[in-house]
Amino acid sequence: MKFMIIENDLELVQKYDYIGVDRIFIDLEILGKKERQGHLDTVISNHSIEDIKNIKPYLKNSKLLVRINPINKNSKLEIDNCIEFGADILMLPMFKTKKEVETFISYDTYTAYSIFAVLSGCKSIVVPDDGISKEQWYPNEKDRYGIAYGFSEDEANIAYSTSHLVEEHIKKEEIIIKTERKVAYNSESAVLFSLFSATNLTSEVLIPRVATDFNIAPKFLKLPSKAIPEGPKKTATTLFEINPNTKVTPIEKEFRVNTLSNVFSLRIFNVATF
Repeated sequence: MKFMIIENDLELVQKYDYIGVDRIFIDLEILGKKERQGHLDTVISNHSIEDIKNIKPYLKNSKLLVRINPINKNSKLEIDNCIEFGADILMLPMFKTKKEVETFISYDTYTAYSIFAVLSGCKSIVVPDDGISKEQWYPNEKDRYGIAYGFSEDEANIAYSTSHLVEEHIKKEEIIIKTERKVAYNSESAVLFSLFSATNLTSEVLIPRVATDFNIAPKFLKLPSKAIPEGPKKTATTLFEINPNTKVTPIEKEFRVNTLSNVFSLRIFNVATF
C-alpha cells in the first residue's frame, strides 16, 4: 500500500516526507473541474507548476506525484515543465470514456512505446513536431504502420488499416538487424585476427568491440610461443646525485708522501728509458 497526500505547503510537506508518506501529490488538474465538481463537496486545488520546483529539492524519502490537465493544446509544454522541474510520477488526467483511455498519445515522435501500444491493441497517435511532415518523420511507409501522425480522421483510418501489419514488419526488421550484426561481427573478426603476427607476438593497439566476445585463455593459446615482442618497452630513468656525500678515509701523512715520490720516480724512469 502506498500513502499519498495532496499538499503544496512546504513546511507540511517536509513533515510528511520525514514520517514516511510515500508520495507528495501536486494537483494541477483544473480544466473542466469546476464544471464537473462545482456542485459537489470536493476539493479543487489551487496548486501551480511552480510548486514542483519549490518542493522537489526538499524531498528525501517521498516521491513527487503530479496530476496534469486533460490533453489539450498546451499539454506538451505542461508535461515537459513537470519533468524538468522534478516530477517523479505523472498521473493521467481525468477521463470519462473508454475511448479516451484506449488511445495512446505520444509527444515523443520516436519512442518505441508508440509501437508497443499498437501491439497491445491500443490506438497510437504521435503528436507531430512543428514543421516536420509525415514523410520527413519516417520516409519508409512501413515504419509508420499502425501509428497516426496527428489527430485527423484520415490518419486514424490509415493507422487502423495498417495496424495488423506491424508485428510482421517488426519481425522482418529484426531478421535484417541480426544479419547486419553477423556481417559486422565477421568483418571485425577478420580485422582482429590480422592484428596478430605469425612470427612476432603483438597485442591489439585498438581492441575492436568483437574482442569482448572471445574467451581470453583460448585466444592466447593460439599465439606463437617463441615470439619476440617488438614493444612496448619500458624506459629506465637515470638519477644523478646533486650533492654527493663524499666519504674521506684518513691516511698517514708519510704514506701520502711516499706515494707521491714513487709516482714521480716512475714517471722520470719511464722518460729516461724512452
